[in-house]
Amino acid sequence: MKSISVGIIGTGFGGAVHAPIFQLHPGFEVKSIASVYRERTENGTWHGISYYRDWRCMLESEQLDLTVIASAPVHHYEMTMLALQSGRHVLTEKPLGMNKEQTLHILKESV
Repeated sequence: MKSISVGIIGTGFGGAVHAPIFQLHPGFEVKSIASVYRERTENGTWHGISYYRDWRCMLESEQLDLTVIASAPVHHYEMTMLALQSGRHVLTEKPLGMNKEQTLHILKESV
């Protein structure tokens, strides 16, 4: 069975909770993680995972099946829309959008 390649945006909860859980499951392979606030000064590795200081760069550079959005809610809409537009499956923490319009737009685009 082919594993699902995962990229995570957010090194806080995403790095502390999402990454380890996905790594424990044999059906997933965490390929990369990206910072929202550029905690480090350069791309490299983070706990053995490819690390990007710019989440947009990760979306452009990595071949991912699934993008996990684990950032501050104010960023969810933009990140989710870019990940969906790149043809990926997306798991976004709640809230999906900051208002009804953003949420409905994401839902419309994800179908």
